Amino acid sequence: LRTNPVMIYFAQELGEAAEGAQGFSGDDGRTTIFDYWTLPTIRRWRNGGKYDGGQLTAEEKELRQFYTNVLHIAQEEPAVARGQFFDLMYANADNPMMNPHRQYAFLRKHDDTLLLIVANFDEQPSQSQVRIPAHAFDCLDLPTDKPRHIAMDLLTGQAMEINLSPDGLTNVQLPALSGVVLKVRL
Repeated sequence: LRTNPVMIYFAQELGEAAEGAQGFSGDDGRTTIFDYWTLPTIRRWRNGGKYDGGQLTAEEKELRQFYTNVLHIAQEEPAVARGQFFDLMYANADNPMMNPHRQYAFLRKHDDTLLLIVANFDEQPSQSQVRIPAHAFDCLDLPTDKPRHIAMDLLTGQAMEINLSPDGLTNVQLPALSGVVLKVRL
C-alpha cells in the first residue's frame, strides 16, 4: 500500500500448505520457526541441490512465476516503489458492480504513470467496475480531459482500453484469486 518492503512467507511463492505436524509444532497450518525442518515444496524446488524447481508441479511453477512478477513490479515500477497511494475502497463500499468483501482496489501514481491495482480474493473470476472518485483526480493531479486510455496489465502483458473519469466506473476483468495491475501513461 505504501512504499514499504513487500514480505512473503517462506515458501508462500510455491503455495506451501503447511500440512501435518512439523518438528515441535502440531498440525496448525503453519511452518515451524522453532526447529530445523524441511518443507515439501522447498524440497521439490531444491531438486536434489540443483535449485531449478525441476520437481515442482505445473501449478507451483505458475504460482512462483506470479510471485516473481509481483515482486518485480514492487521493486521496479516507480509508481509502486516511490509513488503516491490512493485507496479506492471508500468510494466502492456501496458499488453493486464490485464486492468490497472479495475485491480491493487502489491507485498508485508517479510522474506521468498511473497504476490501477485491483485484487480479487474470490475463488471465482469477476467482471467488476471500480468507481474512481473525483477526489482521487484532485489528490493525484490526474488529467480529466481525456477519459479513454490504453492500459497494460503488468501481470499478463495484455493491453486494453479503460475509462478514467471523475466519479466514473472503470471495467476490470478479474481472474479468480488474482488481480490486475493496469498501467496507464497520462
